[in-house]
Formats: sequence, structure tokens, C-alpha cells
Amino acid sequence: MRIFTLAAMLMGMVLSSSAQYSLVVENHATDIVPGTSTYRFYIEMVNTDDFFSSVYGNEDNPLSLTTTDGFFNSSFGSTTAGGINPAFFNFFPELAADSWVTVGIDSQPTGDESPISTVESSSQPWVSAFAFGSSNDGGDFAMDDATGGAWYVLNGASNGLPDAVNNRVLF
Repeated sequence: MRIFTLAAMLMGMVLSSSAQYSLVVENHATDIVPGTSTYRFYIEMVNTDDFFSSVYGNEDNPLSLTTTDGFFNSSFGSTTAGGINPAFFNFFPELAADSWVTVGIDSQPTGDESPISTVESSSQPWVSAFAFGSSNDGGDFAMDDATGGAWYVLNGASNGLPDAVNNRVLF
């Protein structure tokens, strides 16, 4: 079982703002990579026109992601969901279990969707935690210094809006 401190951190941030917004953690898949589970994080929005633009952390609002045994990065994967092409799942099934950051999409953006952008502090290079073969591949990370870090989409990107079925945004 993996323990995600990001979930607790975000729940605290969401609940401190309004008890109407909720963090949802779902077991998306089990055993794509034998012995592992793939989880997805969502924010349930209050209104259908709410916009979720970013996840960030800095010294005033620290963010960390810690697991008990790391998270999986496929050699065919990407650091953001925009680099995932589902057409390759049949050829490389473990790609479906790849870890990445996102706002509202689980693969390459289409239509009015926007690619996910990232920003990181030079002293806390968190993006590498999602890069296969990097020095921090699958490792814990923090965004808690003066510069901080974030992943985001700009205003107007349809992937920042909640989905029509569950009124939530994947992040």
C-alpha cells in the first residue's frame, strides 16, 4: 500500500477554503505492473464553470508527495499527461501505469485542451521524479522553498473545467 502525503496536504488546503470542494483518490488500475496499484487524484468542484488552474507549493504553502515504495515511471512515459499516447498501450501495456502530473487530461491534449506546463526551483527539481531513468525517478519530492514549483494550465483551457459526468478535475 502506498501512502500519499499529497492527498492529505491537498485535502487540508481544499477544506480550509471551503468544505464544498473535495479531494477524491481512486484506484484506477491494479496489476498493470504486477503487484502495484495506479491511483488518480481528482478535485470535485462545486460549480460546472469552476476552473482548476494549478497545483503548486512554496515556502508559505508547502507541497510534498511521499510514497512508501515510490511510484512507477514507464520508459515510454512522460512527466505530464500530455506526453501520453493511448495508441501505444497495446504495444507497451505498462505505459498505462505511468506516473505524471496533469490538469484535467490523461493523454495528449485535443481541441480546446492545453498542454500541462511545469515550473520548478533549481534547488528542488521535482519534475525529474516523473522522468524514467532520472536521478529521482519515482522518488519523493517537495515544493517548499522560496521559488516553489507548480504544474498548471492557462485560463481558457477546457481541461481546467470539471468533467460533465462527475464535476471534477483530474490532477
